[in-house]
Formats: sequence, structure tokens, C-alpha cells
Amino acid sequence: MADFTAVPPPPSGSAGGVNDAFKDALQRARQIAAKIGGESAQPQSSVPPVSNDYGYGGQKRPLEDGDQPDAKKAAPQNDSFSSQHAALQQQIQQQQQQLQQQQQQLQQQLQQQQQQQQQRSVVTEEYKLPDGMVGFIIGRGGEQISRIQQDSGCKIQIAPDSGGLPERSCMLTGTPESVQTAKRILDQIVEKGRPAPGGGGGGG
Repeated sequence: MADFTAVPPPPSGSAGGVNDAFKDALQRARQIAAKIGGESAQPQSSVPPVSNDYGYGGQKRPLEDGDQPDAKKAAPQNDSFSSQHAALQQQIQQQQQQLQQQQQQLQQQLQQQQQQQQQRSVVTEEYKLPDGMVGFIIGRGGEQISRIQQDSGCKIQIAPDSGGLPERSCMLTGTPESVQTAKRILDQIVEKGRPAPGGGGGGG
């Protein structure tokens, strides 16, 4: 049999070296494990939330809220435009009403002026007719005096009797021109109806 007691024990220096190597290996393993754990934790904290990338989170809300004031501003602008348009239409209507009123006033003034002119231009004059020529001037059924009035534009009113005088009063009413025309026609009729001088005595 072999005698194991004869084998000398390992030197103490060799055991110390093994312990140091084991400690180094353990330290490295811990460092590697810590490094691996830190790297695995870092991506989780560095990865941004999905809601931020695709706009489903709360950061897109401020953008939408920021757009809302523009829409809200557009509504007041439309309201101001519509109010200005309504104000312009109201002004136009007021101006049209004022123009209509002015036209009516002008028409009334013109009518009044025309009436005043007519009233001023109408005159009435007295004209003397020989009493014996009245029937001839009036004509059968008043035909001749009616024709005189139409031709002259003057209204002729003959008194019903002469009151025993040789001439009968006749009133001529119309414009100065129409009165002069009626006088001229009556003078012509009277001249034609008068008997020639001395003609009546020879016939008797």
C-alpha cells in the first residue's frame, strides 16, 4: 500500500492564489450581470410611449385645442361680415325711401305750380254783343256757340236778356290767348250777320 501521508500538503501560497482568482471571477460575473440588468432596464425607460408616437396620448390634445381658436375666430368674422351686410342693406333701403319721398314732394310741388299757373293764366272778361245777334251767335240748338268754344278754348256765357239795352253782356273765361281768339271769332260773326248799310231801308 501506498503511504499517502508521505505526500506533502500544497503550499499555502498556492491556496491564496486560487482564492484570489475565484474572487476576481465572481466580481466579473457580478459586473456582467449588473451591466446586463442595466441594459435591459434602459430600453424600457428610454422607449417613448406609444401614445406619443401615434397621437393617441395627451400631447396631441394641445394641438387640437390650439386649432379650435382658429375655428372660433372664423365664426366671429362671419358674424361681423353678415352684420355689416345687413347694415349696408338697411342704409340702401333708407336712401331709397328718402329718394321716394323727395320724388313725391317734387311731384306735389310741380302740381301745385301748374295749378297756380293755370289759376293765374285763367282770366274772365266781359264782352258786349248786339242784342239782335245773340240768337245768330248761339245757333240752332247751340251748335254755333259750342263750335266757337271748341275752336277758341274759351268758355262763353251769355246773359239771358239785355235788360232793354241794345247790347247783351257776355262773359268770356279762359287763358288770355283763348279769350282773344273767342273775341275775334265773335267779331267776325257779328260783322257777317249785320245788315249792309241802307239794305234794310230799300227792302222795306
